[in-house]
Amino acid sequence: MGDPAGPFAGHHDDESLSTLVWQLIRHYRLVHQAKQRAFANETIDVGALGMLGQLTECGPSRQATLADVSKLDPSTVSRHVSQLVKAGLVERRPDPEDGRAVQLAPTDAGLERIAAAKHRRVALVADALTDWDEDDIAQLTRLVTRLNDDIETFHRTETP
Repeated sequence: MGDPAGPFAGHHDDESLSTLVWQLIRHYRLVHQAKQRAFANETIDVGALGMLGQLTECGPSRQATLADVSKLDPSTVSRHVSQLVKAGLVERRPDPEDGRAVQLAPTDAGLERIAAAKHRRVALVADALTDWDEDDIAQLTRLVTRLNDDIETFHRTETP
């Protein structure tokens, strides 16, 4: 059985890594709880809203591309896309590069809905960080970005 710390064993203090893992789990739970409160009155599934946000960020895309970029199972993407299309937030249209294929694109209503969701998220974080100064927020942003980038790189190199 391999070392649970993997290739980084010995490079970091085990207690520091354990504390970090615990704080990341705690962070995930708190964010999940806050998201549930912030979107409690939302008629669209929060996962589907996330898909709409991804589509808004990456632009019109094929469903398979959206599944790949969002790191979700194609059946989950299909379910979310169906919900978004039914709600008029996403439209299917011919792919300009291959008329036989279909692209998904946010509608004007979808763009408005995602802008409102983004506003709620920003307001939630702003309220939580009222006592933080700009330097602390910038440092946290830099470190979280670095963490996300490193995890993403790790998964790309470790996934067969």
